[in-house]
Amino acid sequence: MNLLRLSLVLALFGCATMNQSECLNADWFLVGLEDGSRGYPVSQIGKHRKACAEYQISPDFSQYEKGHSDGLQLFCTERNGFLLGNRGGQYSGVCPPDIEPAFLNGYQSGRELFAASKNAKQAASALKSLQEETERLRDQISRKEQLLVSDQTSEASRLRLLEDIRADENKLSELETKLTELEQEQADKQYEYERLKNLSDF
Repeated sequence: MNLLRLSLVLALFGCATMNQSECLNADWFLVGLEDGSRGYPVSQIGKHRKACAEYQISPDFSQYEKGHSDGLQLFCTERNGFLLGNRGGQYSGVCPPDIEPAFLNGYQSGRELFAASKNAKQAASALKSLQEETERLRDQISRKEQLLVSDQTSEASRLRLLEDIRADENKLSELETKLTELEQEQADKQYEYERLKNLSDF
């Protein structure tokens, strides 16, 4: 089956449901080919059967199954396994035993890269949030220090401000320690993502 013919199939049957014209003119081998090439299980024909029942048309399961089998040969490649895993997709176990190992090898690599990317993004987001919190606390300390030396601040208020500043500075020290740890964690996770990305052949 050449790529031009397959591209025509994908254009004709791009959605799961089929309208009356599609049901009437369906080449069930090609419908099966398209479904298989997308990694759909053979049970996908049930959706077509339901859609076409409205027009008193029943799919040709024998032709659909043959096309589906050929479509799986297109889908079950190491590259497609990687692409599916790398976008966080779920594998439904449709590949035949003789070609499944290569697909799973790619799928596992894709899943690892997907997880590493997710971890790196989460670490970067957490780091940004902590940096913003730290900056807000520094600004808060600065404002209180300005009030502390103001001529309009009473002695009682100065005492309270001193206590608040000490508490804020202790908290700031804790945040800065945590910030250093999180910066290292984010760098490590970004490095792991880049390492896996560079190892990928896809």
